[in-house]
Amino acid sequence: MKKLIPLLATILFIISLTTACTVAPNSLQITGPTSPLTHSTDENRINFPADQLSVTLDNLSLMAGESTEFLVDATLGEQFTMRIQTDPELQITNAVFDPAGEPLMSGYGRMLDWRSTRTATGDFRIRITNESGTAITYDLVVRRSLFTTDQIKLDDLLAKFNAAGVEVTHTPSVQRKTAFDSLFQREMATREILRLSEPQHRVDVYIFADEATASEAASVIEFGSNRLTRTVDSETRFIELYADAGSAPLWWQDESFILYSASPDPVVAEQVTAVLGDHLGKPAADTVSVRLRNEESGETWQDVTLQWDDKSSEISDLVPGIGGYRAVPADQSVTVSITHDGQPYSAQIPPLDAGSYMVDLLLNDGELLARPFRDDEFFVAADLIDVTWTWQRVEYADGSVYTPYTSLTFTPAIRFGIDTSPNFGEAGQQLSGNLGCNGMGALYFANTQGDLLVSPGTMTSMLCGDEEMESETIGSTLLQSAYRYERSSDKLHLITPDGDRMILRQERTLTATSQIYVDIINGWSGTNTSFLVVAKTKTRPDGVTEAEAIAGIQELFPDRGEPDLTISAEEIQRFFLQQTGVLVKIALPNGEPQLISETELETLFSDGDEAGWQAVQERYPGVEAIFAFSDVGFLGDDVSSMDEKILVYYEVRTSSGVSPYYSLRFKTGGSWQGGMTSLFRDQE
Repeated sequence: MKKLIPLLATILFIISLTTACTVAPNSLQITGPTSPLTHSTDENRINFPADQLSVTLDNLSLMAGESTEFLVDATLGEQFTMRIQTDPELQITNAVFDPAGEPLMSGYGRMLDWRSTRTATGDFRIRITNESGTAITYDLVVRRSLFTTDQIKLDDLLAKFNAAGVEVTHTPSVQRKTAFDSLFQREMATREILRLSEPQHRVDVYIFADEATASEAASVIEFGSNRLTRTVDSETRFIELYADAGSAPLWWQDESFILYSASPDPVVAEQVTAVLGDHLGKPAADTVSVRLRNEESGETWQDVTLQWDDKSSEISDLVPGIGGYRAVPADQSVTVSITHDGQPYSAQIPPLDAGSYMVDLLLNDGELLARPFRDDEFFVAADLIDVTWTWQRVEYADGSVYTPYTSLTFTPAIRFGIDTSPNFGEAGQQLSGNLGCNGMGALYFANTQGDLLVSPGTMTSMLCGDEEMESETIGSTLLQSAYRYERSSDKLHLITPDGDRMILRQERTLTATSQIYVDIINGWSGTNTSFLVVAKTKTRPDGVTEAEAIAGIQELFPDRGEPDLTISAEEIQRFFLQQTGVLVKIALPNGEPQLISETELETLFSDGDEAGWQAVQERYPGVEAIFAFSDVGFLGDDVSSMDEKILVYYEVRTSSGVSPYYSLRFKTGGSWQGGMTSLFRDQE
């Protein structure tokens, strides 16, 4: 019987890696267990005596294909790092489960890092699986970091949030020098991060020794700003905290705590205010207060002044970011003036109703532009979000037109989201997309008046063809220069101060199965490969029976304790029952794929691969890959769960040969991106 063996597996889960830690000199050395374990027992519990920070288990052994588990009792938000010391060529997997049995993280690797929280303490379970073909010997080092005094002190503040009915979570932070430490040039505070669950936004908490020290620190805050300023012996120093497009920096003090939020969502400010009262420096309701935002990256403006009638308010230097509140008259124009590179510039702020505002300032082609935004409007415009916008063309102010790079399976596109950064919790809504080659992300703010701010973003670093790279450069430049937006029906125009227009259209909606096929094609071959698709569906490699395929699939996706990455015999049977054996149905973003029949394919390659590819090039110039697909198998056992996990078989034929795959995917974020894809080869 032919045996199907997995050669490659790609897992969605990302292992959180930390720098390697050294075992403390006074580490407790424990030997055993030396036999494989299949479930947790008290015999393999890892206990930390009060004065121990690490435990080493030496000379552990694990048979091929078997697993072992350990228990670690975590309390008070302790942080743990696990390190597996063994031959780096050996294939092992690892996983950590919280006290409720939910997986925290898993994958291939030698190190995991996790923290318990205030609400999830207890036994954390470590599972190690030997996926190599031989028995292994290894050492296991588990190191912990203890809860600090200031982190315990934070309990008083958390109790106030709980009493007010505001849900908040706290995971202890790794301690580093704070902005207050740097400004006062002495140790002033520690910093912890709270996350409000409704919505899930970040609030930084600075913990001081006492209320007097906190008040001293509050004296250097420019209220309404992300800047701290301190003058000593006529020398003024300032430090800025993170605040980007759409940010609304606010501060609160509660006894020995100072809280900072830069979230644009007014609900965050409302929740913190409900617990602690008004934020520091809140303007009176019947006045007008403005804070200026310098949008020039890395450029400081001098002699910044607000003027009206015969009065003025001097701000002096304005570094990139947002300055503090300044009072100006209501219902009256105000002139803002700056000096940059020795040249004076000025702009008019229109009459404003009572309230507090952020005034965005931008130097563009020798002109200073000013746009006021009310603080209570700092939220996303609803008509942009949850829509994928495909880039159609650029209409320049001089009448010229640019058309971006597209292919059969790729259209450059962007998407405006409403979540803060998934990695760091920064303020600002998330803009994501791909404008030619690399995936990109940035923060943005858009209001209902059509104003748009897009901050410089991040981008992956792949190299592509000249067309793709040109498209990406032009699109990224226009996107970050966008000043306003206009939407009509399914069209979106992003407009720069010079009048250039980036024109986008609401994305064509693909069926679930077509999107899965497109993801596979793009993930395997990129967006610029010319390809064919075999017209008839296919469920397994040539020469492999259905029974052999079923056995091979079970070997590919063994039980790892994670349902999304495991497939049962019933689910495999369900996959094969759904196969139609008829024409594959694929709709692509920009048209239909070019199909080739099985008969024609056999004819083209009847004299071998080399002659076959010569024949393909003669008949289909430029084609580099030929795909064959099964029907997508939805594996749920009822209507409510049938679309949560899928299995699909596909082959890729290139000049290097034929590569057959099974892909087990689960639904995440509305699409089937997560899971495992495994390559098959036949073994006698």
